Amino acid sequence: MTVLASWVLATALAAGSPALERLFTLGSAELRAGKFELALRHLQDVAQRTEDAKLLARTQLTLAQCYAARRDFTHVEDSFARALVADPEAALDPELADPTLIALLEGVRHRNGGTLVVPKAANATVLVLDGAILPEPRFQGPLAVGRHRLTWRGAGSEKTQDFVLHVHESLTLEPLALPAPEPRMDVPVAVAQPPSPRPLAPPAPSSWRLLAEARGLYDVGHGGSAEVGVGAGWRSFFAAWDVTYGGVFGTTLRLGLDARSLLGPFGLEATVDGLAFFPGPALFGGGVTVGVNMTVHPSAELFVEGSGRLFESRARVESRYLLLGAGVRLHFPVAGRP
Repeated sequence: MTVLASWVLATALAAGSPALERLFTLGSAELRAGKFELALRHLQDVAQRTEDAKLLARTQLTLAQCYAARRDFTHVEDSFARALVADPEAALDPELADPTLIALLEGVRHRNGGTLVVPKAANATVLVLDGAILPEPRFQGPLAVGRHRLTWRGAGSEKTQDFVLHVHESLTLEPLALPAPEPRMDVPVAVAQPPSPRPLAPPAPSSWRLLAEARGLYDVGHGGSAEVGVGAGWRSFFAAWDVTYGGVFGTTLRLGLDARSLLGPFGLEATVDGLAFFPGPALFGGGVTVGVNMTVHPSAELFVEGSGRLFESRARVESRYLLLGAGVRLHFPVAGRP
């Protein structure tokens, strides 16, 4: 720890919020300079000691950026969640932050959202939530953490109310009644058609994903081969169908588990494999594959693996194989409901 860092830390412990603000500024500067260990140490100390909710939220957002620089995405989402608990309006600067981190924060904002209930207001015919016209002048459903705006519209009048929804909060808002429209007997009243409804918000990430993978395989005594394939996953489960070519054409159906980021960026995976190869007449078999993966991006991982395969016994064709492989797997989240 530098002399300056030691002095700032000692002052922060003694002086309180203004000094903690200076310690936060020091940690942010160390992050920009690539001194991630020092930045983590100082920012974690601010997070443990501050009683200022706004400072705590800014500190957790900066901690998330430190963890992202270290490829520790589990702690990234945990820091985002802590920031939203401290300040539901916490946000990253879109001109300075990585767009991937902004998207991750929005996903955490939706997954930790609450429930909003808005009864129908007297004389209101249209209810608008965050600029989107709702199908009915009432609302009950999930909503992301943060600041929102409701507008009640009636004949010739409207009222607006801003509110903040906290993490996992169930909020019921009393509707703002509109004045009754004055009857007009001399001219017919034209009823304006509301504009087409717009989506409430970007869809939140779901637990489903599509995936694509490619791997190289090596079998001692038989040489190498290559596989490419596609599949789908739900949480830690996935299924993939791969096409193999390396002198003999074949296909593999894999069903298994993909546990990512168990220890930093490293995780484990295992599959049960169904095999069909065509060295002549079709040759069927099964196998088991286990491996280690490394997350290099929220949507990408590298892996190395070992496979044991057993085929039906046939003359002049070996029935047991042991292979080593390595490859890359890409994940494509499927958008959920808003």
